[in-house]
Amino acid sequence: MTPAVATILMALAVAASGAWAPPQAPPVGRASLNLGVPTPAHTVGCEHEDAKAKANGWNLDFSLGVYRTCQPHVIAPRAVTSVKPQYTAAAMRAKIEGIVVLAAVIDRDGSVRDVRVLQSVDRTLGLDANAVDAVRRSTFAPGRLGANTVPVAVIIELQFTLR
Repeated sequence: MTPAVATILMALAVAASGAWAPPQAPPVGRASLNLGVPTPAHTVGCEHEDAKAKANGWNLDFSLGVYRTCQPHVIAPRAVTSVKPQYTAAAMRAKIEGIVVLAAVIDRDGSVRDVRVLQSVDRTLGLDANAVDAVRRSTFAPGRLGANTVPVAVIIELQFTLR
């Protein structure tokens, strides 16, 4: 059985049991943190997100058992505390600004794992590394499928702006 078929069967079983809540919109954070949806190509119902990932050259294959918010009845994780990434002195001197796009899995307990850079703003002066560190130190309420907490993959955008 393919992962997509297993996910659909699980969603149908949850829906039939009456244990699911209507899907909610993804949380909206500050301008510096934007939770979105990652886009592994094998997920049914996520064609729009898959097209975006392909257009940007993002490789978003996650392990089996990781859900996506574009799947039926999956509720996105919610940021509880967002750690703002720090500028490095070298990046400030170089006046580097931009958005780092990260993919991560928010686990059943709200912990962050499998963080990777999808779109870099700076590979040499430490901004990408600081973005990854900030996401790892942030806390989340886990995603859900019905009444169960499940690991959910997300895309997180962190913006670096000089004042």
